[in-house]
Amino acid sequence: MRIGETLALTWNDIDFKKRTININKTVNFIKGEVIVGPPKTDNSYRILSMSDTVYKLLKMVKQEQNERKAFLKNVYKDHNGVFTTTEGGYIDRHNVSSRLNTIKKGTDYDYITVHFLRHANATLLLMNDVDLKTVSAHLGHSDISITADIYADVLHFKQKYVAQLIEFNLEDDD
Repeated sequence: MRIGETLALTWNDIDFKKRTININKTVNFIKGEVIVGPPKTDNSYRILSMSDTVYKLLKMVKQEQNERKAFLKNVYKDHNGVFTTTEGGYIDRHNVSSRLNTIKKGTDYDYITVHFLRHANATLLLMNDVDLKTVSAHLGHSDISITADIYADVLHFKQKYVAQLIEFNLEDDD
């Protein structure tokens, strides 16, 4: 998911029974004002399946958030958000980047950005033989050619790998 899509998620977008996440909006901060609007493109509207890990993490977030709401009572600004500030407000994407920078400080992972994680996800999907159309839909790209252009190096590597497999299988067993 794009960071704005993630920060705009509400609990209504999470279906724990079906284990799905409905991407249907994004959040931006413009001149300090929170603007919740439609996602980037029409194809950005999508439903993602949850892995067991994501399911468990979201259940934990929900439980912790409910406890925080009960404790903070009238102070908590409840917009039904999944990822919120301590008092229930929207999280600014720059705060997410700052937190990631704090976590990676002094490590070998200084090159990682929040958006890099989206690229890493797509690359892992492609390297594990998920077809380009499925990856494109998963990312919410408006056209499969965008995905192909962005991940051309991964696709080129996969073509070389396929060529090596064919050569290996054509070799004589003598």
